[in-house]
Amino acid sequence: MSIGRWDVHGILQSTKAPTLVIAHPDVHWIRPEHSRYLAEHTPGARYVEYEGTWGHLLDARRGLDARRGAGLPHRDARNPRPRRPGAGDAGYASSQYTILIQDYPSPIPNGSGFSYSQGGYTRQSTGGCGFWNADADWANSTALPTINNSLKSGASQTGLTNFKTLELASSMNGRRLCENTDGLLEEVGLSSWTQKGAADKTEWISQVRTTSLR
Repeated sequence: MSIGRWDVHGILQSTKAPTLVIAHPDVHWIRPEHSRYLAEHTPGARYVEYEGTWGHLLDARRGLDARRGAGLPHRDARNPRPRRPGAGDAGYASSQYTILIQDYPSPIPNGSGFSYSQGGYTRQSTGGCGFWNADADWANSTALPTINNSLKSGASQTGLTNFKTLELASSMNGRRLCENTDGLLEEVGLSSWTQKGAADKTEWISQVRTTSLR
């Protein structure tokens, strides 16, 4: 919410869900001061700043303490099964909030749906989507469903009943990276993504960056 060019100033005060804002001093694209602003302008939000491992690998103890404070399910080092948060964790009963589980969207089309041929280097050098057709087909037919089904299975195994799933698997279809139904700005006659109609003509997925190591 606090990165890129998204502007959420106008909706913070209307937030009703229990909110935990977590920051880390070494994360440069989401600065702590921005996260503090979110917490300060979101009703009832709690702000936690931690050090140590960051990104998707939260320090286990600090992450556990933060989740306890927000009344969220968490894992105990001695018991890997998430437990149900009690009403005393943060003053909320499980019936007073909903856990939203978001699955992953498909970022690339199937092999037959690419704008560029897989021969040569155009697919990567121009489109930034250097996948073979067979790999793209496998990603959509096997990898993505496996990942998303694992998320749903994990949620079910917690025993919690107050969660819902936000299905995003096909949410980018038609606007995926190098899909033949969209294009780069210059390919659709636009100079900026802020122009009217740009979202209806261009891809919504960032290009794949590659590098060579010697």
